Amino acid sequence: MRYLRQVKSAIKHFFTLDRRVVFSLLFRASQALVGVVTVLMIGCVFNPEEQGYYYTFSGILALQIIFEMGLSFTILQFAGHEFAVISWSSQQKIEGPPEKVALLGSFLAKCAIAYGLIALAIFVIVWPVGILFFTTADHHSFVISWGLPWFCLCITTAANVFTFPFLSVIEGSGHIVQINQFKIIRNTAAAFCMWIAMLGGANLYSIAFDPLIRFVIGVLWIKINYPDLIAKTYLGFRHMHPKNSIQLLQPLRWMDEVWPMQWRIAISWISGYFVNQLYAPIVFYYHDAASAGRLGASMMVCNLLSLFATTFLTAYNPEMCQLIANKKWQLLYSLFKRVFLHALFLSIIAAGLILAAMFLPFLAFIAHRFVSPLEMLLLLIGALLNYLIGAIALFLRAFKREPFVWVSLISSILNACLAWWFGRLYGTVGVVSIFLLVNLFFGLPAAWFLWRKNTVHLWTDNLAWENS
Repeated sequence: MRYLRQVKSAIKHFFTLDRRVVFSLLFRASQALVGVVTVLMIGCVFNPEEQGYYYTFSGILALQIIFEMGLSFTILQFAGHEFAVISWSSQQKIEGPPEKVALLGSFLAKCAIAYGLIALAIFVIVWPVGILFFTTADHHSFVISWGLPWFCLCITTAANVFTFPFLSVIEGSGHIVQINQFKIIRNTAAAFCMWIAMLGGANLYSIAFDPLIRFVIGVLWIKINYPDLIAKTYLGFRHMHPKNSIQLLQPLRWMDEVWPMQWRIAISWISGYFVNQLYAPIVFYYHDAASAGRLGASMMVCNLLSLFATTFLTAYNPEMCQLIANKKWQLLYSLFKRVFLHALFLSIIAAGLILAAMFLPFLAFIAHRFVSPLEMLLLLIGALLNYLIGAIALFLRAFKREPFVWVSLISSILNACLAWWFGRLYGTVGVVSIFLLVNLFFGLPAAWFLWRKNTVHLWTDNLAWENS
């Protein structure tokens, strides 16, 4: 009964949350729902080898994270600072001091150039790397036609990256409700089109529909709702030319103003690639497509579990930041502990249900598309450890610090090296074991050390936060 009252209280709290938090939660929920349906759709429509190609495509294409280097999040932060001075008018025009408006246009123009280079890198580097990878590890070339689908996926993904800087500026400007509403519609529509293509027999070509629809909807939404962003970007390009430069425009010192934040974010993002995206390509290359498909589907389920758990803490992040600003350490700790334990409890139940579902007779037709129950158990435990680590990281980052940079870097190196070695020798069981062991023996102890180091003074005499 006590737990039911707590659940009722949580539901009541949900409907009293700020609209920004509500739509952020709805966006995460839609992500999870789309992810679950996609996993089931792939398992039902694709054959085991095509499933392997799907997840390996995703793993290799995620190399774009290395080229992006956290730029979209950096743009979001930069826009947040700039929109403290400038603002949107009722006609969605950017208003404010001319110097600041011109600076934003210059920044957007440089970001557009940067994303143009990222799109070019997808063609010049990622596309050929994929061709080389699949050619040398092509276990079923006589059955699976992957060359043209891979090209289509690369070209649509390259096109979609051009929307990233504009969406980041809109979100950073404070239009969080609007951007989350847009993302829910865009992601759902893109996934729906991909599912229709799958059911229609498009096979691997259907994967390219997701970034294609994202790009089309993104461009239309920006042009209809925020045309002034495009206009300011165009002016930014014009001001780059010496003949069109204006005195109001102050040059943006990227290395001084942007890079110090960006390199830390970049390390975290790149580290995430080696933890979440590298496993399926390793198994694909050294073993077979079907094994890679089973591992990719299982990893996606575990990532959804981690996303589900972290969403609860993310919803309370603004409240935690307010408590930190007011130095109410005991209330902060009480709130974090309560939400952390509730999310952990629900995650353990969800993990148990996922594991139990593998033994249900009416799901036997799709259970073989995942790793074995023992391997799934290892992955689920690793995902729960990921939640523990991520929860500590989220708590510490609420203090506007990033103490996990080197932990993320070392963890990614350990994951990459050990997963390559043991995955080559033992296949999926080797990879999932490394996923669990690195989190258990390095990630969690390191997170606990940082927790103790950075919170030791929070509970005594309201001492100031220690700079880590």
